[in-house]
Amino acid sequence: MDLLLSIKYKYIQQIELNNKQFEIRKKIYKKQVEYIYVHSSMRQKNIVGRFKPIKVIKKEPESIWNEFHSRLGVSEVEFQEYASNCQFLYLIQIDSYEKPLRPVELEKVFERYQAPQMFKYLSQNESNLLQGYF
Repeated sequence: MDLLLSIKYKYIQQIELNNKQFEIRKKIYKKQVEYIYVHSSMRQKNIVGRFKPIKVIKKEPESIWNEFHSRLGVSEVEFQEYASNCQFLYLIQIDSYEKPLRPVELEKVFERYQAPQMFKYLSQNESNLLQGYF
């Protein structure tokens, strides 16, 4: 099973530079995922990459910041704003980030596309179409 995840462009840049080795989330997927396809939610509005999730870590925000801050690709202010009022956060550890041969236009993969609020599980057909771009 594959997943589509929306990430702001500035954080995608941090992933590409390997400054962001964990994606921070308030809610997490429940199914086993092979690939996470990255949707640029701000600038290009295309699928601009994919990675394999190594593991998901659930911790209190303070513990996350203390242990992982140098690998989150966000400032302390950004982290504190995002984490406010959260008892727990989830970290998705990023492995083997890769870019497609060219950005994938959403209309070429999805009949009726709507950007996911948090994430979207991909159908087998959608996953197969996306694999052809990498």
